[in-house]
This record gives sequence, structure tokens and C-alpha cells, in this order.
Amino acid sequence: MDLSNVRIREHFGLVSNDTHTGQFCFLVSPPKNRASVEKHDYVLVDHPLFGEACQVLAVITDITSYEEVAGSTIGDKMGKMLATAEIVGYIDLRNETRPMGKVLVPPNPGCRVYVPLKNFLEDILNRNAKGEVFKTPIQIGTFEGSSAEESGNNSEVKCFIDIQDFISKHTIITSVAGAGKTHTAKILIQEMSGKTSAQIILFDPYNEYSNALNTIAKTTELNAKMDKDTLAKEIKKGQVTILNAHGLTLQEKRSFYIDSLQLLLKLRLEEKIKPLFLIIEEAENLKGETLDQVIAEGRKIGMFVCLTTTHPTDLGGKILSQMGNQIIGKTTNKEDIEYLVNMVSTANGSLPDLALGEWIVNGINANRPMKVHVK
Repeated sequence: MDLSNVRIREHFGLVSNDTHTGQFCFLVSPPKNRASVEKHDYVLVDHPLFGEACQVLAVITDITSYEEVAGSTIGDKMGKMLATAEIVGYIDLRNETRPMGKVLVPPNPGCRVYVPLKNFLEDILNRNAKGEVFKTPIQIGTFEGSSAEESGNNSEVKCFIDIQDFISKHTIITSVAGAGKTHTAKILIQEMSGKTSAQIILFDPYNEYSNALNTIAKTTELNAKMDKDTLAKEIKKGQVTILNAHGLTLQEKRSFYIDSLQLLLKLRLEEKIKPLFLIIEEAENLKGETLDQVIAEGRKIGMFVCLTTTHPTDLGGKILSQMGNQIIGKTTNKEDIEYLVNMVSTANGSLPDLALGEWIVNGINANRPMKVHVK
């Protein structure tokens, strides 16, 4: 089998005796003229049963160094590095659709460790759980680790989501204040514009989006002073509609957006507007019967909602259980962490440790939760 488009020809280490179905360790020995592997980089090994036809993908979680000093003098000590890699799954290279299979047998001790080529890695990581390529991919950022190219250079691995899948499910974007929820939502709107026929509607309580989105064609900005008939008429015009409540009191904002939710639900039930994707800033301020109804009925009538929030537990389990996509940033509140860890199956300690711009991205159709640097 030709693996020239899959991985670097030279191997970067050998698997040690410490292997199981979830992870393996390997002695790092990069070839000449190649940079060594680093934490968060991806590596490949041949499947223990199917050989090179199926490549086991793993990500390096830790690297330790040690020196062999027994029987040697101080002058000829030999430094070595041992890497630990968490197994993601295996890819069957014989199939056009390449779902990530579960590894049920540990890698063979002594087998060679390779570095995947960037193009191959981007192709594999940016597929759905069935192994299908995205129909309408949009870039949300880059993965944490870099990957090698045949030229010898390392470069970032782009992370995409499938916009057609994304806007057909409810979504939550959550983190502590100041971690970049609004920035992430702006990136999504900018990338979505022109790539979907769905109407995008944005609840912008503090006028944070107008300047960032003014370069997008077909953007309509509305405010609370408009009556319902005018609002309904204007909503039908643009692909991106911003409902701006800047300058209102918190109670006035809530009343305006609750009325808008009821109007949008009514228009969609009567099929007077096309399917829509609704982005709600500070969604916890709108919790209540109307939001519950929109979340519950929206999936059936083509009305999908993206909620941004600082405290997801304020929304309640009834709403959180219906979030098909999750974009989760730094979180420190204990109750919020308990909810979110169950949603993304990530380590309890990782959410407080996320840095600015780092997010865990997950979804019903995703291979697994992914750590991403939003661009």
C-alpha cells in the first residue's frame, strides 16, 4: 500500500512495552534533518492486526526525558525522551469514507511511530462520525498540535466544521466572561454568511456586532423602536439581521427579545420566513417559557438557536440537554463544570485550564471533542 500521502517516510520512534488500547508510550528518535515531536502533536502506528492498511492515530499528551547513566561516565551520558500518546482511533485506508474505528487491541511493542502529513491529518480530522467529508466546511480555527510536511516544515492543522450540520442543531457557546464568546460567534457569522440559505438573526443587546459585521453583504440592523409589523417585514429581507437593544434597561431588553422570539416562532410556524439560525447573546437573561418553547419546537420547524452564556447552569438541564453542538471555553464555576464535562466527556480539570482563545468543540456528529484555537 502506498503511504506516501499519509505519513513521513522515516519513523520518529519505537513503541515501548507499555501499551494498551487507550494509549502507548514510545521512545522518541526523530530522523536527521527533522524536528522532534512535541506535546499535542499527532502520530501514527500500524494497526496491530490489520497492519499498514489501517493507521492508528494518537495525540502526544506528555513527553519525559531521562538519561542512561548506569555503566557510563559523566562525559558519555546519552539523553533520551519518552512520549506518551493517547489513542484517538484507527483509520481504514482502504475505504473512501473513513470513520474513526475504536482500537480494541493495543499497538505492538517495538512497532515504528510515524508523523502524519498535514493534508492527510486535516482530511481525517475534518470528517463527521460516519467518516464522510463535510459538505460545506468553514474554518473555525486550528488544532492544538502542528503537523509535518514533506518539505520538513511544521505547520498548523486547520479545524473546520460542517456548516450545514452546524445550523441544523441547537448550539451553546459558553465560557467565563472575557474569554471570547462574542469573538467566536462573530467568526461563525462571518464564515456562515453566503454559505447557507438560512436566515441568520442575531440578538445583540450591547451593540457588539455591528462594526464587525458591516462588511457582510445583506446585513440588516433593526432596533426595539420598530413595531412588530415593520420588524416582521424587515426580517425577511437580509440574510443577516441584527436586533440591536443598545441603550435599553435590562428589563426593556428582555421584553424586546421575548417579544421578538414569540414573533419569530409565529412567523416560522406560519412559514412566512425561511428556516433560520438564531444567535442569542447572554441567553440566561431570556430563560423562561418562551425560550423553552423555541428550543423544544425549533428543531421541528427549522428554527435553530445558538446560545452564548457565562453560566450555562442558569439555563437549566431542560435546555442544555437539547444542545447538539457545544463550544466550550475556560470555565471555573464548579456547577457549570459538572454540567459541561458530561456534555463533552472531557477531563474535569481541563476546562479551568483553557487559555484565551482555546475551546473544546463537540457535536452529535463529531468524531470526538476537539481542542481548538479559534482564529
